[in-house]
Amino acid sequence: MDTKQTPVPNYLGLAIAALILFFPLGIPALIKSIRVNTLQNQGKIEEAIATSKSAHKFGKLGIIIGAIVIALYIIEVIVIIAANC
Repeated sequence: MDTKQTPVPNYLGLAIAALILFFPLGIPALIKSIRVNTLQNQGKIEEAIATSKSAHKFGKLGIIIGAIVIALYIIEVIVIIAANC
């Protein structure tokens, strides 16, 4: 099978966003997204696809949790400011 014909998505952008928003899940997402290209170049397509799915999962969870944490922080700041007025 030609690996150049069917590129496996590495979700690097998603991993970087997860790294910025919630680094505990962003780090494994970044590691796995970088590993996808290596596996694909070695011809291990099935393993590259599994690693790609894992990178996508970690990246998506990191962004969701990071967004929730930021939203909760903003709500907390608003409540504190409103209580002091």
